[in-house]
Amino acid sequence: MAYYIGPRCSACHYCYNECPVHAIRFSGTSYEIDEFKCIGCGKCAQVCPSGIIYDPMNVSEPEPHTPQELECDLVVLGGGGSGLVAAVRAAQESGCRVIVLEKAKKPGGNTTLGHGFLMRYTKWHEKAGLPDVREEYLNKLYEDTGRVMDYQLLRDATYGLSDMFDWLCTFGDVEKCFKLMKPGDPGVPPGIPFAMIDFPQRIENVNSSDTSMGPGWMGTFVVRKMLEVGEKLGIQVYTEHKAEHLLLDDQGHFCGVQASNPGGTVTIHAKGCILATGGFAHNDQLMTRTNPDFFRGVPVKRLSVAGATGDGITMAKEIGAQVDLERLRVPASGPVHHPFNYTVMSLGGFGSPMFDQTGHKVVLHGGGPGNPTGPLDKMEGCFVYTVLDSDTVRKNGEAAIDRNNDPSAQSSKENYQKEIDLEATCGLPVRKAWTLEGLAEKMGVNPAAFVEEVAKHNQEAENEPTDTPPGPFGPMTPETIKTAPFYAVYGGRFSESASGGVVTNTQLEVVKESGEAIPGLWAVGDACRGLFLKDDSGGKFGEMPWAMASGYLAGGYAAKAMAQK
Repeated sequence: MAYYIGPRCSACHYCYNECPVHAIRFSGTSYEIDEFKCIGCGKCAQVCPSGIIYDPMNVSEPEPHTPQELECDLVVLGGGGSGLVAAVRAAQESGCRVIVLEKAKKPGGNTTLGHGFLMRYTKWHEKAGLPDVREEYLNKLYEDTGRVMDYQLLRDATYGLSDMFDWLCTFGDVEKCFKLMKPGDPGVPPGIPFAMIDFPQRIENVNSSDTSMGPGWMGTFVVRKMLEVGEKLGIQVYTEHKAEHLLLDDQGHFCGVQASNPGGTVTIHAKGCILATGGFAHNDQLMTRTNPDFFRGVPVKRLSVAGATGDGITMAKEIGAQVDLERLRVPASGPVHHPFNYTVMSLGGFGSPMFDQTGHKVVLHGGGPGNPTGPLDKMEGCFVYTVLDSDTVRKNGEAAIDRNNDPSAQSSKENYQKEIDLEATCGLPVRKAWTLEGLAEKMGVNPAAFVEEVAKHNQEAENEPTDTPPGPFGPMTPETIKTAPFYAVYGGRFSESASGGVVTNTQLEVVKESGEAIPGLWAVGDACRGLFLKDDSGGKFGEMPWAMASGYLAGGYAAKAMAQK
């Protein structure tokens, strides 16, 4: 009767949070279910965003759930935020028949992992009498990123993001996800010069007990609302349908999609298509192509849903579309805190040092003279740990809770320490010991070297100037390691997302190698190159904002095209 977690576990933490009998444990890279503790309630399977948890004693041959042939005006490949926003807007504005194909068991994609994004100007700003900073923002971003972005696309995305937010708010209770925040307000990082719209707290009526998709972050709520509105508009969403090939007619225009489902294959005939299949963080071949050193030495943590395998990129290239993966910004590297557990996320102090498998310090988050820094993507070895003492753990936890202004968070100032200790005893990526030597043993590093390195670090931290430049969440001064108990958070290299992909024009139409657009085919979100042209250019705009803005824009373009056919 015990459930089983399949090999594609992304360690998203949903099942662990949901299990009522604590039968799920972390193995270091993924989760496992203790068959002797499991009571077979199935709650873990219900919340798994990747759909890989199942009862091996109750697996039957799936039945086909669609006809072999389908027809519509517009087919959207991918049921994440960008795809659903595009589908709803297209159907709403043109009345066209829309089908959404999602290869996972549940829609949502990476959007269900997102919990906020910035808006520089909306109707909320206007009502509050605040200045419109969009022009200033986009020009500064354009200059700061070396003018590598497509300026027109950046402008469209900046203004489109504002329009999308105002549009979302027309659907009623969506707006409860957001809050207008001004510089100096609690929760606003230092150095933000403009008012913004953010999502500072979880939504009370959307939580891990909601089995439609993941926990109650803003992204989940937007996805649910788009599904609700889409159903009223007649949008058909087919899950467990993986798009395999894009079809072109004799004139080179998009005309359909070949897909597979658990019961076989299906062909969707359509006049237009929006690629919203996401990035390729789980496609090792494409990841290696963009950064050959990415898999060298240390473990790789994918902070994205397992379905992010670059399907849209592969299909588009197959029909002659231009693909750009060569100028991709380097995937992120750093401490791998457990991705969506609020408590562990708050452990990673910006001034806490990291130690490698030899017990030596490899990097110190923070600026200022004498602080060693260096990208982990160039590091040899198999792991790193971020090390903190109990004073830093308490301080970081309280700061994170205050910063997020989160009354419904899993953690509170009263039980934060208890939750951290629980993480350390449940096999999660936290180690705890009352001595530095004991912590070194649990980390698997040389105790003598580790103790010596900690002493050196403490001396450097005590001599560090206190006026170091503030980071995005406050001062980045180094933290000492003196007060027991001591904690170590397992880390390594991670990829939050892998951007770059199908090349589009400013209308988000997919283009051929010649630069000519493929009629009837658009790409959005992480499936397309978009603003991600070089280094961190697109990352400075924000991945979720780009996903939502591009979906909104493409939905409008598709609506106009469908109305003309």
